[in-house]
Amino acid sequence: MPNLGALRIAIANNLSTIEGVQVSAYMLANPTPPAIQVMPGPTEYHQTFGSSGEAEWWEFMVQAFVAATTDFGSQMLLDEMLASEGDRSVKAAIESDRSLSSQCDDLIVTRRSGYQLYAPDGRAAILGAEWTVRVFT
Repeated sequence: MPNLGALRIAIANNLSTIEGVQVSAYMLANPTPPAIQVMPGPTEYHQTFGSSGEAEWWEFMVQAFVAATTDFGSQMLLDEMLASEGDRSVKAAIESDRSLSSQCDDLIVTRRSGYQLYAPDGRAAILGAEWTVRVFT
């Protein structure tokens, strides 16, 4: 089974093709928007008959943040990130190498949220969204 850290780094590498965005394979304590971070998601065990209890896939949460300092500019950037295709599409970037440089059998973006407001400790709110990625091993 692939290493969790290696999978996070490979997903971040796919995302690094989006220009002008800080990308991290790990949670950022103080993200500077625009930024994207990769985190492990929930795991369901024993999903196949006779399985050893190990999951046959990993789920990851990818969060993107943009500054919420302007009414339109930030939303326009986030709209580009939410799109299913295009140079700033998070989905397209994640799925650009579905084997993660041969570290998995396949991956797929299964879900994305709409706009969300995040309020980091003591800082102004930032605008963002989340994507769920299923990585098959």
